[in-house]
Amino acid sequence: MRGKGARYLRIHKPEALVYVEEFGSRAEAMRRERKVKLLSHSQKLKLAKSQARAKRGGKGISLRKIWASSGADL
Repeated sequence: MRGKGARYLRIHKPEALVYVEEFGSRAEAMRRERKVKLLSHSQKLKLAKSQARAKRGGKGISLRKIWASSGADL
């Protein structure tokens, strides 16, 4: 099994970065990552859309194309 993750990502490249947060320490970032990983798929979509709206000044952005091209179910 060793090295399989890197191979998978080499073949299935991400389409776009849709969500980013910054933290003061690694510990804070890891706590938040654990919380985000426990969210459902629909909750993660809402989180990504909320950040996209904030960056676009309140205008919505469709993540459907990004998720569809990555092969993920909506």
